[in-house]
Amino acid sequence: MLSPNFEVGVLLPTNSGIKEEYIMNKNARGYVQDSYHSLHEAKQSLENALQTVEKTDNRERIEQSLQAVEHALQKCDHTVHILEQE
Repeated sequence: MLSPNFEVGVLLPTNSGIKEEYIMNKNARGYVQDSYHSLHEAKQSLENALQTVEKTDNRERIEQSLQAVEHALQKCDHTVHILEQE
């Protein structure tokens, strides 16, 4: 199973010597998971927008956007599951 992040140790020179710092680097799965979470937040925002929209035309546009985000969420979820198996 892939870890979404991995640490890289880096030696950095300082005035008092050398210190080791760890930098977190994401792999592909980590970036896809980030995308999934961002899409989930977008879905929630669009659902909130549907609660306040007044014009029918705008409601239809928001509903279309919501459907597109839901489709993207499904694709990201599928991709994460595939990456977990590699």
